[in-house]
Amino acid sequence: MGRHAYGVPGMKENKSEAFLAELLEFACQPPRIYQHKWQVGDVAVWDNRSLLHQARPWDMTEPRIMYQSRIAGDPKSESALSPKQESA
Repeated sequence: MGRHAYGVPGMKENKSEAFLAELLEFACQPPRIYQHKWQVGDVAVWDNRSLLHQARPWDMTEPRIMYQSRIAGDPKSESALSPKQESA
């Protein structure tokens, strides 16, 4: 699941939203969190399909280089569109 999750098939919308909020709260508690303390030369790699991540504030006067790579997956399950958006 991720912050973009919009519903659980077979659950009413309000129950689904509450369930997803509870899962997110649970997932973002120790020992399931990691905060990197950056040092020159560090590299971070993660798989967006299995990890929640959040940007943190940084010194904007310091240069930052970011590269991103994506591997195609199943468009239906990885599009992050709600059923309402998909039918529009």
